[in-house]
Amino acid sequence: MDELLKHVQLNNGCFSSYSLNEQCKANQFFRHFHDSAEILFMFDVQGEYVVESRKYQLAPFDLLLIKPSKYHYMILKDDTQYSRCVFNVSADYLPNDLVTRAFSKGEFFHVGAASQITKNFQRIIEYRQTLDERDYKVVERALLAEIMMLVCMTDEEHNRDEFKYLDEFNSRVIKYIRENLTSITSLEQMASDLYVSKSTLYHSFKKAMKISIMQYVRNKKVMYAHNLIQNGVRPTKAYVLSGFEDYTTFYRSYKMFFGRSPGSSDNDVSENPPSEL
Repeated sequence: MDELLKHVQLNNGCFSSYSLNEQCKANQFFRHFHDSAEILFMFDVQGEYVVESRKYQLAPFDLLLIKPSKYHYMILKDDTQYSRCVFNVSADYLPNDLVTRAFSKGEFFHVGAASQITKNFQRIIEYRQTLDERDYKVVERALLAEIMMLVCMTDEEHNRDEFKYLDEFNSRVIKYIRENLTSITSLEQMASDLYVSKSTLYHSFKKAMKISIMQYVRNKKVMYAHNLIQNGVRPTKAYVLSGFEDYTTFYRSYKMFFGRSPGSSDNDVSENPPSEL
């Protein structure tokens, strides 16, 4: 696996990215959200991974299952070498109930070098280099489905849902946002509800999460609206249900996030994301 493969765009519901024997550069890893589930496997790494307010310690042969709409990013020191593969999958790419069951097992697993899960990821990379695009897509989907089944069968000793919170305060803020997302209208409102000053709330969240709190809220609302639209709700109703105060702000935020308007033809086909993800 010496050849570097990365940012491989696949159609039919899956985006794949491979980084093999790559050197980390400063500020290389984007802190981001997306509306698809993410399957991330680490072949070789020493670092940390943040999912919302949780921080995991990474080691070789770790597997992360990141649910849609979760804010996440990797932290590595400069010049650290790492190898990983990432799969962002739409809800119709793999069997819905299988993905739901696998993701309900946990978020972070250490599967080991000799496990069948590791062997499947190795096979995916090997096939990517040897098969044509059409055949590879068939194999990739089959092997990822098998990986999800193996996760469902994983015993407790492989579940490494061991994490530390970024800090108690911001964990409480994220919980508040999750529980009150559609009713949040301003920084002032949040500060009042959380019994802190606006300045403390703004600067503490920005320092911990590397994103402004209002941008975080806005992105969460956009993804909430997107899921509604994917399930048949008209954009003119989805923006109200997701907590935007006016359609213009919603339209601008949606187009900035997804690169298309909320009423575009790309939104006509329902993806029906798993309810538990």
